[in-house]
Amino acid sequence: MRMSDHRTDDEHTGLEATPASVAAMLPERLIEGQPLKVLVIDDHQLIREGLKLMLARLDPLAIVLEASSLRPAVDLYRCHDDIDLVLLDLSMPGSYSGQTLDAFIEACPASRVVVISATCDTHTVQATLRKGALGFIPKLTDSRALVQALRFVLQGGIYVPLEALSTGQ
Repeated sequence: MRMSDHRTDDEHTGLEATPASVAAMLPERLIEGQPLKVLVIDDHQLIREGLKLMLARLDPLAIVLEASSLRPAVDLYRCHDDIDLVLLDLSMPGSYSGQTLDAFIEACPASRVVVISATCDTHTVQATLRKGALGFIPKLTDSRALVQALRFVLQGGIYVPLEALSTGQ
């Protein structure tokens, strides 16, 4: 699923309706009632801790792994074969905006990545989705919209923020 013309009751979410890839389908372990397992990759501890709090709203039993840079993130992902979702900061120290995503997807091709970024222009969002991300969540997003976006992705959707759909950016 993708969101462009379809709107929810929250005008700040950008959900689109198109078929999801097999990789984007709801993980079997979540259907069986096991806790959500998420890897959060961001160089800012405050952001990681905030995302961890928001993930508890999505699943109070969520298991959240954290990494502040790419190498430890890849190692964590490879050690935990049951990670349901990866939340990845698009801009990490020492890389340009798409390099972190490229490197992570190359190292962990089966990963289900949602990008979290301070940048939210149409070009960046589209490039991120073309590279295989299942969603793009601006860091300006409020907590309610974040939880809705993650729920949408976990149900097989591809989240696109409404801000990125406007033609003026």
